[in-house]
Amino acid sequence: MLQAIAERLKHGRKLILLHGNADPDALGCGYAIGRAFPEADICAPGGLDKISKVIMAKLDLKVLERADVTQYDQVVVVDTSSPDQLGEFASLPENAIIIDHHARSDRWGSRTYYCDDSRKSCAEIIFQLLRTAGIKVERDVGLALLAGMLTDSGHFRYSNGALLHAFADLMEEAGLEIDEVTSMTDLEPDISERISQLKGAQRIRFDRVGDRIVAISVGSAYESSVCKGMLAIGADIAFVGSQRDQNFRLSARARPEVVRMGLHLGKLLEAGRCVSESVITLVPPKHLNLFDPQLKVEPSLSADGGRVCRLSVERPALWVWAGAPIGQSWSDNFFPLRPGVATEVRLPVATEAVWLSLKDLGGGD
Repeated sequence: MLQAIAERLKHGRKLILLHGNADPDALGCGYAIGRAFPEADICAPGGLDKISKVIMAKLDLKVLERADVTQYDQVVVVDTSSPDQLGEFASLPENAIIIDHHARSDRWGSRTYYCDDSRKSCAEIIFQLLRTAGIKVERDVGLALLAGMLTDSGHFRYSNGALLHAFADLMEEAGLEIDEVTSMTDLEPDISERISQLKGAQRIRFDRVGDRIVAISVGSAYESSVCKGMLAIGADIAFVGSQRDQNFRLSARARPEVVRMGLHLGKLLEAGRCVSESVITLVPPKHLNLFDPQLKVEPSLSADGGRVCRLSVERPALWVWAGAPIGQSWSDNFFPLRPGVATEVRLPVATEAVWLSLKDLGGGD
């Protein structure tokens, strides 16, 4: 497939899209494609992270924040696991090309989708793409791709043999030394990042699961850095949530030994796939400011003669308990309700009267 992708990239004007808060792996991939297949613009609708901004300045790159897709013949998405990470560009043209290394997703539809989730970085795939196309890697392109490999592997802490081989081959082909790469990526955290880490530590809640520690926290910036800090002080798995306007973002990290046991955070957090209907609060429940959910109940009969209740709310109702007549139980009796999403619960047999008792954290029946 890489050969076919390379042929398509040789023609027309291209827009290369990066995920929000794009890291060096995404930026390096976008830059390499743009240099190897000219007439291309790079667009990061959600901006760049701190290290990517350093690389952008070092290589004198121009990265757009907005673009008109209709002005391009081809759209290419790199290092992005879901359309949701593209913001306003989530609705892509059907001829778009997606190249990624995260857990495979069915969210891309019938578009050309090349995903190798055995790779630690997307930069390895783009290096392979350039080799397939017979394109020699220049120094600045090599520098950008090496930065992506280095940072996505945690400076080799989470590397594998394939990445190390690709890194060495790319260094040799581009004529680079490793200190040229680390000079861009080894940045001391500034005071804002350190404050975020400390606040994240203050807000930690954790539980012991077997012989592992799972920690959660909440922040407003540098979520990935806060996750890494939580691992550094003892957590095996860390989740950090943040909210920006109406959007909720969740970052996660796990120790390598936990990943080797089979935990795949990419699959767990795959956008569009429901993995849990429970609620985890990132602050103690006493700090939650709850309002009347304005519960609406719509009873009906199911096709098999049982009872159905459709429940909806105007405001969140957390940890809802559903009671039923003695000897019977609803199909689900403990769940959250959130605005805009109706929930149906069922009784397998019809009764003379529908009895549904609801309780939630707000204390209402």
